[in-house]
Amino acid sequence: MAKSKKKYGDGRYVRVRKKINGVYRDFYGTSKRDAERKRDEYMQQLAMGINPDLAKETLSQSMGQWLEVVEKGQLKESSYERYEAIFRIYIQSNPLANLSVGTIKGITLQHWYNQLAKDGKTHSQINNLNKLLNKFFRYAYQEGYINRNPCSNVKNPVKKEDKKKDVFTIEEIEKILNASKGSRFYCLIKLLATTGMRLGEAMALTWDDVDLEKQTIKIDKSMNKVREITPPKTKSSNRTIAFQSSLVADFKAKRVLNAKEKLLAGYDRTDLVFPNEAGELQDQSNFRKEFEKILGKIEIRYRPPHTFRHSFTSIMRQNGYSLEVIADILGHSSILTTGDIYSHASADDLKKAVNSFKIG
Repeated sequence: MAKSKKKYGDGRYVRVRKKINGVYRDFYGTSKRDAERKRDEYMQQLAMGINPDLAKETLSQSMGQWLEVVEKGQLKESSYERYEAIFRIYIQSNPLANLSVGTIKGITLQHWYNQLAKDGKTHSQINNLNKLLNKFFRYAYQEGYINRNPCSNVKNPVKKEDKKKDVFTIEEIEKILNASKGSRFYCLIKLLATTGMRLGEAMALTWDDVDLEKQTIKIDKSMNKVREITPPKTKSSNRTIAFQSSLVADFKAKRVLNAKEKLLAGYDRTDLVFPNEAGELQDQSNFRKEFEKILGKIEIRYRPPHTFRHSFTSIMRQNGYSLEVIADILGHSSILTTGDIYSHASADDLKKAVNSFKIG
């Protein structure tokens, strides 16, 4: 016998039936129109790839669908790949994957995180897992699939790691620049060292982004590891920064070098500031290999080019520049981001800041 449904104010309820994937489903309402509306909303969500019964599905099923349908189109490729890897490595392989979404409680997740800590997982690993789960459960809550986000009061059991970053010293940067003089990458290396730009941002630069007269660079795009031009990492990464006066001559020399390479290779494209020798977008891995060779020649321990970003910030901080100035140059969304990663300081204006970087 079918289970009776709760009756409404006037003692009536109406049922509408719909066969979905070979199974009949009942929709109840205060009137036929109300029940049909609920049926139509349900069917519309199915048509959009949204599972109306998400709370009853397993965590693995529903989260996998959420990643594919909701998140994939909203994220940069690299961010989606990171999310997918966390899902595959931590969630799909865990017994929690088979629990229905609506039954998962905060205490369940806390036990899991505690076990991960015992297994030697770091604070950042557990934190990244919790960020992804929190985003999924927040979505499920906001869409009305669940009554509460189980991540709300869950704690990371591992002490936060020291976020102090490895840096190049001023002396090391000077040696690197001296060793790279004559290299086709000299201007790029000096730009990274003296502005803290991300490598992908520098690789995506075109000549109309560079104003030699004003000594500024407009940053509104980036290049990823598979040589695709994408929007910058964050909204605040869209910015205009100053570069130091000594780079004007280096940019002019780079333009001459690009013209020579164009004649030799016979390519047409001329807009890129740092193209490869065929005039196309430079492969980041090729640059990293060359950078590693330069460090090897002067016997400096290899650290990736991104280290220049940390080094720039450290030197600016030592020179007394404020977090506001540093955050503006780096394209951080908040002073807290800069402060959390790089520590503290105080001070002046952007052009003065980059020109105070006395190297090269």
